[in-house]
Amino acid sequence: MRHWRLFTGIITTFAVALLLTGCQEELTSPAGADRAGEAQQTDAATPSFAKKGEPNPVPFHVRLTVTPDPPMPPFPAGCELFFTTSVAGNATHLGRITGTGATCAFNSRVVGDPPFIPDGSAPPFFVAEFTNEMAWTAANGDVLHFTATATFVQSLTDGTDRAEGVGELTGGTGRFQGATGELQAVAVGDQFSAEGWIQYDASNRAN
Repeated sequence: MRHWRLFTGIITTFAVALLLTGCQEELTSPAGADRAGEAQQTDAATPSFAKKGEPNPVPFHVRLTVTPDPPMPPFPAGCELFFTTSVAGNATHLGRITGTGATCAFNSRVVGDPPFIPDGSAPPFFVAEFTNEMAWTAANGDVLHFTATATFVQSLTDGTDRAEGVGELTGGTGRFQGATGELQAVAVGDQFSAEGWIQYDASNRAN
């Protein structure tokens, strides 16, 4: 019972610290990403102009503010905590975006030595693993899907929290139909950021 009160007391902080990563390996672009003549667009509002069907891995960056909805049990099987979110921010190749997300947390525990320590934090720590799915919508209505696994750590002494994880871009609509990519993500409080690469057929924007 004591553990449950502790768990529910940090639900809000945990929820806003969603995405994303228990891995800190540096991402590497797929082979051919730096070929001469291949577009390496980074402008937030400008799509990549690869020829139809041509592989085109390019840099991808996203910055979001995440707002959680209150957790509403019963939770899906395997989830110790489950909640939905709304997000808003900016991303390369999409520009200004809005979106939604869903997070399933599991393997929650209290430890003294977490996998990573938030700045200025002190033990003991609440630690949980989670999966997250997001759908990001550009101003023109094109949607890009993102899935991730991550580790969340919060100091139970001062409330400092941090989440880290890795995620994949898994298609969408419009020019992001069939899109692929990989991102490293970090969340502190309600601020989420991710860096990596995306590959998509820009000619699908006509759809």
